[in-house]
Amino acid sequence: MKKFILFLIVCFSLNTFAQGDITSVKNVNFYGVDFSCANLFGLSESPDAIKSGIEKINQLFITEKKKYDISKYFKKDVIFYCLESTDKNNENFSANKLSSRNEYIELDDSEIQKIINTLSCDSGGYGLVLIAENLNKSDKKATYLVVFFDENTKEIIYSKRASGKPGGFGIRNYWAGSIYNLIKNWKY
Repeated sequence: MKKFILFLIVCFSLNTFAQGDITSVKNVNFYGVDFSCANLFGLSESPDAIKSGIEKINQLFITEKKKYDISKYFKKDVIFYCLESTDKNNENFSANKLSSRNEYIELDDSEIQKIINTLSCDSGGYGLVLIAENLNKSDKKATYLVVFFDENTKEIIYSKRASGKPGGFGIRNYWAGSIYNLIKNWKY
């Protein structure tokens, strides 16, 4: 019986550690949104128009800081906006991979880690990135992974799936609407 209780305590501890405790994290470097592995469905725009709209979203965190206030919604002070890494990844985003099936695809751990490994801010500390999983215009829903990670080791310390309802005129504003709705309703 003692072994069983010890086993439960160890399992609970591992599960807690795997999700990570980010309450002690006060400062982050924000990397924006990475769309490089996003699954697309129901979009009728041309691949070039989709890519162009997606590539402009991260700039909203700079030009419309008050609306897309990461510090306010995530309750973490943003030290630097390190958008260069995700902007570079988003250049490899292929809007040609529009899915013909209305299904939600979850990125696996290795895909998530591969994205995290590309992110660099040269400052150390903790990073925060949103990773786009699904942009589904038919369902008017977008899903993202909210990921906190250790910038030195690239270890993911917290990851949670969340969704937001898109809205707005034009490709950039439509999908940026899903990000805004996600962050303003964010809860750990």
